[in-house]
Amino acid sequence: MLSLFLLLSSFLYSCPMCSMEAPIVLVDTKVISKDNLTQFNITWKFNKSFVSTLSMYDENKDGKLDKKEQALIQDTLEAYLSDNNYLSIIQLCSK
Repeated sequence: MLSLFLLLSSFLYSCPMCSMEAPIVLVDTKVISKDNLTQFNITWKFNKSFVSTLSMYDENKDGKLDKKEQALIQDTLEAYLSDNNYLSIIQLCSK
């Protein structure tokens, strides 16, 4: 029988957004195995306090994040996450 261990770790203060406040993240992980395929569904929910720091990306100061500003946030997070293995370590161990 195979046991699957999923270890999620974060590296605090490592991206521009994280330097404002260490994010608290709730992680929901679902693993679905069928035949020879395994699917991972991972959802990250950031705390409201960290989300409020995203206002620094509101370049036009209108109180909303327009598409350009959202794209900048997405690019920043994706670059950081991909460079750091999506803050995840996945190990497959057998007994």
